[in-house]
Amino acid sequence: MSRIRPRQRATDCNYFHTNKNVPLNELTSKSAKILTFYFSKIPFNICRETHESVTVFEILPNEIICGICEYLYALDIYAAFYNLNSRFRQLITNSSVLLNVNIGSMSKSEFSRYVENIITPNQDRIRFIYLSNLYVVDLFFSPVKIASRFIRLEKLVFDNIKSKYLLNIIRRLTSLTQLSSLTIMPIDEYRNHDEIYRSILNLPALTYCKMNLKRRYDYSGNPTVRMLHVTSPLEEIVILQALDYDDIIGLLACAPHLKRLDFNFSKCRDNLPAIDSTIASLRLTHLTVDMGLTPFDHFERITTNLLSHLQVLHISVKQNKKYLDANRWEQLISSSMPHLRIFDLNYSYHIYGIYTEWNLADCNETLRKFSSLFWAQHKWYFEYQLAVKDYEGEMWFFSVNPYR
Repeated sequence: MSRIRPRQRATDCNYFHTNKNVPLNELTSKSAKILTFYFSKIPFNICRETHESVTVFEILPNEIICGICEYLYALDIYAAFYNLNSRFRQLITNSSVLLNVNIGSMSKSEFSRYVENIITPNQDRIRFIYLSNLYVVDLFFSPVKIASRFIRLEKLVFDNIKSKYLLNIIRRLTSLTQLSSLTIMPIDEYRNHDEIYRSILNLPALTYCKMNLKRRYDYSGNPTVRMLHVTSPLEEIVILQALDYDDIIGLLACAPHLKRLDFNFSKCRDNLPAIDSTIASLRLTHLTVDMGLTPFDHFERITTNLLSHLQVLHISVKQNKKYLDANRWEQLISSSMPHLRIFDLNYSYHIYGIYTEWNLADCNETLRKFSSLFWAQHKWYFEYQLAVKDYEGEMWFFSVNPYR
């Protein structure tokens, strides 16, 4: 009885145009850089035993090839190596090699072939997806339920896409138990932030999230995060859109494991409520915040009970001169941020008119106060720049080498 041969995944070989050999200088610039790095790591005995120069990709052992493929995009891998020989075809179709997908500038016909020949046959092997094409997001996740088939997906990036596709797609991601990183950068404004936040916070394995959900100007709803009674495993959040005090407190309440937070502060009410004990117990270690024009006492109120474990602080401020009170900073850091290692302050002030809060003497006096024993012991140093012409200009006060 004849032996039944294993069925191979169907792939249109004519879709990939390659030569028999792939010299290093014929690869894409990104691939060439990665391969050059790996060639530099090859032990000398490999080259000695083969008695030939390392100029052709085929002489590399399988382990190194698989390692290289982890850093390349799936389309590059298939285009370069699928038709090279049976060994390479077997390697790149092996389920142990996870794939990265980048869908940027390509026509719909190119995208359709990409999906048919690479993405669909390998849905269970894709670990990274980058989508930055306005016209293919709905096609990529069509039907929407297909999103749940990427069972090995670890990182997903939506860049410069229309927000109307986001909510249904993110809701389908809850079944992905390995999705740990999500980036959402829509090109347009989005009304219902609470729906997006709820769906994101419900993702079971998400530890990193970066988003910029632009808010419509006619938005008149209540703060969106504080009413979401969910618990997320998030450890790092980067939010580029402006958030108010209630949004920040609500977000912290939903992410008890948060270690790193980066956000832009929009406003703060005068009668700030007390911080919940659950939020006060957070172990936030890294904070990057753009306070804009927010008063210093609001920053103090927010951070007094939240930053006892903080190690790194990056803060940007505009116009408010109280942020350059060295004594006030010294008291706040000593009492509320005892573990702070890096203090990165960036202050800017736009000067207009003859009456201004800054002149050369003011700048020198401020710099002198930030040079006291406290700042010297922490090795935190500062400089300023003052540029004024015809009663208009800019003043900058900033940290120097904060990572020393």
